[in-house]
Amino acid sequence: MFGIVCIFPFRFIGMFFSVATYLLLVQLITIGHDFNKPFTKLRRVAFTWTNKIFPRLALLSAGYLRIKSHDLNDYDYSHWLGKDYNKPQYYASSVSNHSAWTDLFIMLIRSGGVSFVSKASIKNTPLFGKVGMALNTIFFDRVGSHEEKEKIVEEISSRQQAIFANKGEGVNLHIFPEGATSNNTHLLPFKRGVFNAL
Repeated sequence: MFGIVCIFPFRFIGMFFSVATYLLLVQLITIGHDFNKPFTKLRRVAFTWTNKIFPRLALLSAGYLRIKSHDLNDYDYSHWLGKDYNKPQYYASSVSNHSAWTDLFIMLIRSGGVSFVSKASIKNTPLFGKVGMALNTIFFDRVGSHEEKEKIVEEISSRQQAIFANKGEGVNLHIFPEGATSNNTHLLPFKRGVFNAL
């Protein structure tokens, strides 16, 4: 118990420093950037490395010493998708449950930058809103009209189709299809948007 009490302040300081540095660097990288246009090469490289380094430092500070990831090609999905299933050449989206704040950092570390689908209120949150816009996040209003939700489904579909049309080039879209965090003991009902274009 004594060890936990002694190490906690150092972990907290490490996490705070890592997250604060990450947010500051994103602010610097995006100064003067028009979010309706793609990043220049220099901004893209700086943003990719910022996404790989500082979230990893935050997770290390939190006690995640080893993060193990698997390539999507490591699995044979024919058991679930039928014997005639062929592995696609490109992936436009990834899907997972959302059980903790660490999920976002793990996805950033793995890819160096991935787009998310997020509630609209995040866009107006100081600092984090800028990160969301830099990641090219699709923002939506949870209490929006049926037409607004259909528009989001269309945007997800067009983003996926653009990645396929460009032979895998572009920023993949990661979606938490439950639409909320769960306690990781069971899955909540999925929203249909991510699967619409598949």
